[in-house]
Amino acid sequence: ARHLPEPYPSPPLDRSSLAQIIFTSGTTSDPKGVAMSHGNILANLEPIEAAIRPYLKWERLFHPLRFLDLVPVSHVFGQFLGVWVPPLLGATVLFQETLNPTEIICTIRRERVSVLIAVPRVLEALQGKIERDLELDGLFESFRREFDAAKTENFPRRMWRFRRIHRRFGWKFWAVISGGATLDPSIEQFWGRIGFAVIQGYGLTETTSLVSVNHPFQIGRGSIGKVLDGRQVKLDPGGEILVRGENIAAGYWQGHEVRPILSDHEPGSPEDSGWFHTGDLGALDSEGNLYFKGRKKNVIVTLAGMNVFPEDLESLLRREPEVKDCVVVGLERGGNSEPCAVLLL
Repeated sequence: ARHLPEPYPSPPLDRSSLAQIIFTSGTTSDPKGVAMSHGNILANLEPIEAAIRPYLKWERLFHPLRFLDLVPVSHVFGQFLGVWVPPLLGATVLFQETLNPTEIICTIRRERVSVLIAVPRVLEALQGKIERDLELDGLFESFRREFDAAKTENFPRRMWRFRRIHRRFGWKFWAVISGGATLDPSIEQFWGRIGFAVIQGYGLTETTSLVSVNHPFQIGRGSIGKVLDGRQVKLDPGGEILVRGENIAAGYWQGHEVRPILSDHEPGSPEDSGWFHTGDLGALDSEGNLYFKGRKKNVIVTLAGMNVFPEDLESLLRREPEVKDCVVVGLERGGNSEPCAVLLL
């Protein structure tokens, strides 16, 4: 009889066992090593797996699903969409180093990609490429008229109206997934209006990626999605997004040990403890859609007591054809501040 080697014994792992350490700088300060347990990761995957299950019967119509992941797998968002979620769908994942819009479009068509995973800047660059090519072909004005006419149409009708663009990407391509930063509403509107599903999520490294995500067929316009099962979200009196659940990372790696992220609990009842303060400001509508309003530390409080979110002003300014890019900062004025825009024309 053929001798088979003894199988390697399974390591003694449980949900509290450390799985990985991802270093992130967040938006400020020195890089932090965020220590994630197996339970943190599973707390994100389990609700996604449950949500996917009812749709698996339709997967054969698109099989094999192919994901083009342009987000580094050193980023927890890139890991989830490029490594952990695709096997739940029996999907294939392609990785590509170049972010050149022309090469991205060629890859999507050649490899029959179904879903693109990218940060908002890549989606903005692809939009710019589409619009520039329409201008070169003398079709931009007619495209704008078609774009306005498609406002109230359903997805199949939009796909047919903009079949020239869909043919360029290949008819198997139907969705973009955006993460890593806030997607400008105008970019979301562009892709949705020409007949692609736009899926956007919200999360931080400390929340092991996802806190909320848009349902691909029940998309809340401008929203960063509905809160996933297994976690709680609330807004404090100042509008900061607070998160609680098993998805909160085990801690920060410091020296040779893991220091808890939730180092101290808020005073009061158990309902007031265990919340992770994201540093982000948000809003919730009556249907449970979560909206990102900006970083808490970036809010500009004017002399009139108005809270101004730089991201809102930047979004509006970028819609002006003369503005290539911009940043809004607060200039101090008598203990308060006023918004000042720096423009790249």
